Amino acid sequence: MKAWRELDALIAEKVMGITFNPRWIHASNTVPRYSTDIAAAWDVWVKMRDGEAWDDFVRHYTESCEPGFIAQDRHDELSWVLFNLSPEKMCLAALKAAGHE
Repeated sequence: MKAWRELDALIAEKVMGITFNPRWIHASNTVPRYSTDIAAAWDVWVKMRDGEAWDDFVRHYTESCEPGFIAQDRHDELSWVLFNLSPEKMCLAALKAAGHE
């Protein structure tokens, strides 16, 4: 598994489409802390929900978590179980769904 700030940088680039100078990874506010901050991870969730890789994201995310609570999908239908919210697991699932391991 990647160090958290490396994971944040990968999410920024590969999932969120943000380009930045790699030397800025460890700067406190330059790259959002997607892997440790649920508010930042929710931006990843929204990006995946609104994109083409939603089904892959859900599959990868649910494979890595314990059942948590019921949520609505992007079509506002109660159709699947959302799993315990984990920023790190959201990030790893988003990377896999975007085609990056």
